[in-house]
Amino acid sequence: MDYLNKIITTVSTVKTSVNYALPGNIITKEYDVLNQISSAGPGLLWRVYSGSKKSTKKVSCVSLFFLLLLQLFIVFKEVSVWIFEKKCLEMIPSKRDRDAVYETLKIGIAQLTRLRHPMLLRIEHSLEESRDCLAFCTEPIFSSLANVLGLNDNLTPILADQFKNYALEQVEVQHGLSEMADALKFLHVDAKILHRNICPESVIITKSLCWKLAGFDFSTSCNVSSSDQHIFDENLDFST
Repeated sequence: MDYLNKIITTVSTVKTSVNYALPGNIITKEYDVLNQISSAGPGLLWRVYSGSKKSTKKVSCVSLFFLLLLQLFIVFKEVSVWIFEKKCLEMIPSKRDRDAVYETLKIGIAQLTRLRHPMLLRIEHSLEESRDCLAFCTEPIFSSLANVLGLNDNLTPILADQFKNYALEQVEVQHGLSEMADALKFLHVDAKILHRNICPESVIITKSLCWKLAGFDFSTSCNVSSSDQHIFDENLDFST
């Protein structure tokens, strides 16, 4: 029983340390937010946590002991919870620049929420705003490509150490680049959107090790009329 109490205390401590950043945010009402797993987005400003959707089912006629066991061991729908704390903007001296960064982050998530494609990161819960933070949920992720490549901004020291010795296999890179090509083909041909921020911070590796595109903060429409389109000579040789 003492061992169980220690587990419960540890879980509660982890939840408390995360939830302090989400006062009043609806995300905490619908999801359990656990330990940090990554950082991503422009400047790696988003902290990403593991999480799960809370159960809405009521359990009756069960002792407190078994209720605690249910909370610990029943697996609910797994998600990744993305959190941007507004206090991060304090390092920017200009209020106009702070507002611009904040609005850009919101626009990026709104754009990703509207788009649907297997190679784009899937949104599970759209952006929620509270006094202290922005938060939303996605399919479960492993990491951003930036973290895997050694960029550790906005990570805990322990998490940064875990990524230090991680190395991508050549086949992973080849497959990942192929998936990014599929994502860009969809954006350019079907959605008529220019991403304008293809970088490791915008490439997300899911738990199933698929590479998916996110980071639509600087995206823009690429619709042009036929009269505005440029025609290039396909026979031009630029190899020399």
